[in-house]
Amino acid sequence: MIAFFVEGEPRAKQSFRVSGRGGGFQPARIKAWQSDVGWAAQQAIRQIGMLDPLEGNLTVELTFILGDKRRIDLDNLSKAVQDGLNGITWLDDQQNIRLVLDKYVCRQHQGVLVKISENCRATEISEDEMLAMIASEEMEMA
Repeated sequence: MIAFFVEGEPRAKQSFRVSGRGGGFQPARIKAWQSDVGWAAQQAIRQIGMLDPLEGNLTVELTFILGDKRRIDLDNLSKAVQDGLNGITWLDDQQNIRLVLDKYVCRQHQGVLVKISENCRATEISEDEMLAMIASEEMEMA
């Protein structure tokens, strides 16, 4: 497992904005946050002696600590972190087959706690397995 904390106010990454010339861009503050995330990851993987990005399926847990109660979508917060880790902790965020997200507020200390572990669960299931999953969920809701 890889675990580390990135200090700083987490930034949400939305879709590319289109400039007047038709090209897309990301605001500098988003790029800076992604760079901070990547730097923290590099420090963490050096400490555990990891040489190459992880391959295979992964579980990613992200715990965001924000400085106030602004309305920020968790999925947009996770996009910035996951994109910042591409090529560092994993090859590509498409490897992440389980994503656990939490959000808290702490006025004194902000950042994101990142935990990454290998996930050996099969990603392909049969129709019978899918129907059993749905039936199980429906029974829990009843």
